[in-house]
Amino acid sequence: MIHDINSINRIMSVVEDLRIKDNTSSEKNVEQGYLKNYFLPIMDKASNVIEFCNSIKLLSNENSRLIITNFGKEFLGLNPPIPYRKYEINPTQKKYLIYRIISSEKYQKEVQDLVRKFMLNENGQLFLNNFKKNSGATFLLNILEQLDFLNYGKESIMVEEEYENELVLYNLNSKNQSLDKFLERKVEEAIRGSIAEHYVLEYERKRLKYQKAIDNINKIKLVSLENVYAGYDIASFDSEESEEFDRFIEVKSSQYSKVHFFISKNEIKRAEQEKNKYWIYYVEMTGRKPIKLRLFRNPIDTIIRNEKEYNIESSQLEITEK
Repeated sequence: MIHDINSINRIMSVVEDLRIKDNTSSEKNVEQGYLKNYFLPIMDKASNVIEFCNSIKLLSNENSRLIITNFGKEFLGLNPPIPYRKYEINPTQKKYLIYRIISSEKYQKEVQDLVRKFMLNENGQLFLNNFKKNSGATFLLNILEQLDFLNYGKESIMVEEEYENELVLYNLNSKNQSLDKFLERKVEEAIRGSIAEHYVLEYERKRLKYQKAIDNINKIKLVSLENVYAGYDIASFDSEESEEFDRFIEVKSSQYSKVHFFISKNEIKRAEQEKNKYWIYYVEMTGRKPIKLRLFRNPIDTIIRNEKEYNIESSQLEITEK
């Protein structure tokens, strides 16, 4: 059982620190480093966290040493280089862990069994009714709740809106041989999404610098690191006259040159509230490299109600440029 998912970042960071210092990353040394760097009351045994990281292939045991795998390096790479956030798992890392859990041999069958129990309610939301935490899937339910995949109500477990389509897709793909490719694609999307956010963040800093809004540059906030339900990713400023956030940016990225992305109900709701203060920054990418940026102000009018230029798939809120 993992009681605090931030324990995963702590263990992984300790292994990486030992590697950099050229010290032996034995389980004993890692445990000592884990206890030393844990400033809060200890929620998880180091051995339990190491076992979990091994099970989803973030770590491997080689000659009595813990080694960070390529998956582990990708996971750590999604954590921004901010010292006080070193041990906090961000939303992109949470997504990454979800896909690692789904693809792991240890949890794959349990995940598939769980997914097939979900039903649609009258509002079209996926839920589990009368499914208790003390069931056989205790660990899986606990970790998925901490990763913001599930939300516990009084009588049922709901799937968070962001993952509803993905759960349906997973259920379909789990019945054939394309599951590994599906998971590989979802992980890659999460990584590209993080790269696109930081690309837009840098663009905003340069834009404000050009407008001589120097005082506002360091106030730009990457909201997605703290609140995945805000309905936007970045809070910024329109100009040097702005005294408070007045540009709310949702970052979308794709390999397509024509606009193609999904937008959530929550994002639409926020866009309706903010109107001209709400922007979509669409990052066209080649692999993991941003190559073009397109800006859309007030996407409710410029995209969603613009049927001449865009196709809207209302069942999935999928936007495609014609």
